[in-house]
Amino acid sequence: SAQHEQQTRYCKEMREALNEERGKIATEREALEGEKRQFSQETQRLTSLGLETQSRSEEMARLREEAIGERQQAERIFEEVSGNRRQIEANRRQMEEERRKLGESRKQFDAERVRIAAERRQISEERLAATRAAEQARALQIKIAEKIRKVAIRGGV
Repeated sequence: SAQHEQQTRYCKEMREALNEERGKIATEREALEGEKRQFSQETQRLTSLGLETQSRSEEMARLREEAIGERQQAERIFEEVSGNRRQIEANRRQMEEERRKLGESRKQFDAERVRIAAERRQISEERLAATRAAEQARALQIKIAEKIRKVAIRGGV
């Protein structure tokens, strides 16, 4: 019947919408996985940079102890230490900036995760609504079939 065809089209449209939504979620999930990989790489890089900075600091301490010996050597080492300090400060500023960026990335990642959870809830609600609509349609079909059967039994058809 026309109502049945309409209900069938509605169910088909709902399935297509759900499949499209699933595709979008899969694409977003892939993007999130890429961000997670970048986040992991950035974390490893920051760890390596921290170890490098620590190594440079230890080297500077050793150089200062050796500089106590001779004055000329002390002046040369002092110049070197000053240069290293500037580099360490630049590295520290760079690390602070990268920490800030990492914090922003984490916030964006968390916001994306919250948004995806909301979308999943919405899809779940839409699925439930579609299931309920399909169940109502089935119940109406059964009632119509029962009425037709009763009319046929009475001899109306």
